[in-house]
Amino acid sequence: MRALVIGFGSIGVRHSKILNELGCEVRLVSKRKSKTYFCYDNFAKANLDYKPEYIIVSNSTDKHYNTYLNIKNSEYDGLTLIEKPIFSKIPKKFNFSATSTFVAYNLRFHPHIQRLTKDLRNETIISINAYVGQYLPNWRKNRDYTSVYSALKQKGGGVLRDLSHEIDYVALISGKWKRLAALGGNYSNLKINSDDIFSILYEAEHCPVCSISINYLDRYVRRSLIVNTNNFVFEIDFINNIYKKNNKEIKIDIDSNFTYKEMHKELISGTYKNACTFSEGLKVVNTIEAAEKSSLSKSKWIINEKNM
Repeated sequence: MRALVIGFGSIGVRHSKILNELGCEVRLVSKRKSKTYFCYDNFAKANLDYKPEYIIVSNSTDKHYNTYLNIKNSEYDGLTLIEKPIFSKIPKKFNFSATSTFVAYNLRFHPHIQRLTKDLRNETIISINAYVGQYLPNWRKNRDYTSVYSALKQKGGGVLRDLSHEIDYVALISGKWKRLAALGGNYSNLKINSDDIFSILYEAEHCPVCSISINYLDRYVRRSLIVNTNNFVFEIDFINNIYKKNNKEIKIDIDSNFTYKEMHKELISGTYKNACTFSEGLKVVNTIEAAEKSSLSKSKWIINEKNM
C-alpha cells in the first residue's frame, strides 16, 4: 500500500516507521527532510505524482482542518487517518463525506481496553476514573519543550488535546455525556502558554459519575483507569500493562508501538472494527470545548446541547 505521511515530527516518524515495517511504501509531505523516505514540498504534488492509497495527517493540531480540507478538495478518495485530536475546534460546517476517515486514538487497540469493554457488557457501571500525567519537558528527547506544539496554545497544544485519549476511551465505555463541569488551565511554572492541567467531571448515558484528570506535571509517567460496577472493580495500569478484575491480575508484555501497529493493520485490512470514526473524533472535540467553557465560567455545568 502506498502511504503518505503529512508532517514528520515525532509522531510522524513513528507512523512512518511502523507503516514501513508493515510493508507499506512510505513517502512524506514535510518541511523536515528525511534520509529514509522520499519527501514532497506539498500535498498537491504528492497526490498527483504518488497517488497515495492511505494518508496519515500528523502535522500540528492547528493545521489538521486545512490539511484535511485540501485532501477532500482533491481527487483523493482513499483511506485517511488524522492524528488526535481530529481538529482544534469543531468547524461550523462540512461539505464532504468522511466515511473512510478515522482518528488515531490508538489506545482503543490496547488489549486491556478491549478486554474491559467485553467484561463490561453485562455490568451496570457506577463510576469511571481515568488519570494520566507526564512531565512535558521529558516527553521528547533532545527537544526544547518550550518550542514543541504541545507548549503552544496557538498550535493546538495543551493537555486537553494532547492527552485526549482518556476522553475518547471513557466515552467508548460510558456513551454520550449529559452534563459536564471542569477545572483547568495553565497553573505550573512550565514555560508554556497552553493548559498544563485539567479535571473533568460528567454524567453520561451509561455511567452516572465519570472523572478524567490529565496533566503535564507528573515527574514519572502515570496512566490508569478504574471502573466500578455493582459486582467488580476493574483497573488498568497502562504503564505496566496490568489488568485487574477484583483480585485477579493479568499482565501482558507489549511494546510502545503495539497499539499503533494494531490500529494500522485494522485500517489497512479494511475491517474498521475498533478504529475511532470521524464522528467519534468530533465528539471528543465537543467534550474538550465544553470542558474549556465550564472552566472559564468557574461555576457552571455545561449541558450537551449538541447531543454529541
